[in-house]
Amino acid sequence: MLDVIIDLVVMFYQIGICAFGGGLAALSLMQYHLVPAFITQAQFDQIVAVSQLTPGPIAINAATYVGSLRAGVLGAAAATLSLSSAPVTGLIITCAALKKMTQEQSVLFKKTLKPVAAGLLTLALIPPLRATYQNGYGAAALYVITLIAMVRFPVIKKNTFLLMFTVGLLGSLITIAIK
Repeated sequence: MLDVIIDLVVMFYQIGICAFGGGLAALSLMQYHLVPAFITQAQFDQIVAVSQLTPGPIAINAATYVGSLRAGVLGAAAATLSLSSAPVTGLIITCAALKKMTQEQSVLFKKTLKPVAAGLLTLALIPPLRATYQNGYGAAALYVITLIAMVRFPVIKKNTFLLMFTVGLLGSLITIAIK
């Protein structure tokens, strides 16, 4: 049991330290580490669905669930604390480094993180899009059309509600067109 707890701590610490952009960005990373080493793909899909319905971050809910599934209450606590402590450690180190940087270095560092977070968020879109559009063409079309709409109409990009509404409408239209 101690081996399982150590594996959970190491794995969720890695997920926590690499989860730039929040829980959705960490989704593909969690899937890579969890399936099939700790849980099945069906269990992972259930974790994502339940995490969307329950309050709290997806990654925390997943860590608690997987930890309890594999090692009971102690596993849940270890996995959750490990996941939570990783970003805190990273934040402490980053703040210390930013204090020592010049203004130009600080701006460059922050600009460098944006594409990393964008890439991780894009990876997080793949599993739900794949589940929705089995052939992948609808998912690719939705992604490309959304990007074009955001570039062509900046108001969509700036207004979260309008962005979500537009993507939902486009997804519905593409689903109808494909079927």
